[in-house]
Amino acid sequence: MTLIMIIMIGCDSYNPVDYNLDNKTDKELKVIFNQWDYSEGMYITNDTIVSIVPNEKKTLLVREIIGSSICNPEYGNDTIWAITKLEIYKDDTILIDKNFRLMEHWDYKNISRHHSELNLTINGDNIE
Repeated sequence: MTLIMIIMIGCDSYNPVDYNLDNKTDKELKVIFNQWDYSEGMYITNDTIVSIVPNEKKTLLVREIIGSSICNPEYGNDTIWAITKLEIYKDDTILIDKNFRLMEHWDYKNISRHHSELNLTINGDNIE
């Protein structure tokens, strides 16, 4: 029985989920976020600040999901759970007053059987 459990657990792989922000504007965006960290227990990290130039897509974080295949880890959530704070500024100082943690702003995409991504696209329509 123990051998079967070891074999079954050994078959599960780490399936990365990339959380990306795609800047489709003509403005540089400053993104401030934090996330859940599981490496030393469960806690919220300090703020991370990322600059994203126009027409650049950048990965904010990669979340490892253990399992035999990948699925949307945020399925059924109203807001992105992995990111606990998400502020986006245009021109470095102007806060875009919108809750981009809401799932309605994110698109899920399978890249392969063991890799997927959640994409937040910022364009002129959602920053004015």
